Amino acid sequence: MPGPFLTEIRLERFKAAFKPAPVSLQQFNVIIGRNGSGKSTLLEALQWLDTTLRHDTRRASDRYSGIRDLINLRSRMQPQYFELGLRWHDGESDDWAYHVVVVDDEGLARVERESLVHRSDVYIEPRGGGLRLLVDPSGRPVEVREPERLALGRVVDVPEAPSRSPAFLHDFWQRAVFLRLSPSDLAMGSRARRASYEPLLESYLDEEQREALVEAVQEVLPSFSGLEVSEASGGRDVRVHYSLLETMPYRGPTGLSKFPIPAWMLSEGTRRITA
Repeated sequence: MPGPFLTEIRLERFKAAFKPAPVSLQQFNVIIGRNGSGKSTLLEALQWLDTTLRHDTRRASDRYSGIRDLINLRSRMQPQYFELGLRWHDGESDDWAYHVVVVDDEGLARVERESLVHRSDVYIEPRGGGLRLLVDPSGRPVEVREPERLALGRVVDVPEAPSRSPAFLHDFWQRAVFLRLSPSDLAMGSRARRASYEPLLESYLDEEQREALVEAVQEVLPSFSGLEVSEASGGRDVRVHYSLLETMPYRGPTGLSKFPIPAWMLSEGTRRITA
């Protein structure tokens, strides 16, 4: 049987999405639409959930300058809020439904309501005022009072649980990858020293993976033959960057040589291809 996968995403008052119809998903999906239609919004909602699960609502909202940039401008409700809903197929025969409401609490993103339901079984239950009850694998209710954290994070932190439990979500979120391809950010490079959960390319790719990356780039840009990452020196605030090695004419019409082309000199399309 196939593993768990998302079957539906529902957004309300989140960025470009005011109250669109739920988006149904299969195991492979292509999202097409005009500019401003909400394609990026759909992915950013998943990115927001992923970052909140791994950290908290504050960290997830930082890239948008806070929660107020996440709430649709048409919203007039007080307090201001947005809602996200997901449905999963668990790989066998049943669906799981998740729902979260996040409010603007004086500029901070606060989890107001949250629920996780499978058939008639409730695994996360809202109790008002941000209080949520989480049913752990042993069946005991646990109160979750942290307004900046998701109770769903407590579920996915339990990798071993009885059959027909939400433990499959642990594997789902561990495997989830959300790419944000920003050519401008790629040109700027990164700080030499960062937190452990933000690895540099130099430490993230082993030799085999680096060779695979170069081969993939060569499918589109055959003149490139390698990838280099600049050395970190001169303090923690010095930025490091990647360069692609390109074979090009040098000193005459027939001579060829390899030159490192730093990220900020690469075209936007080349940076996207590398990402």
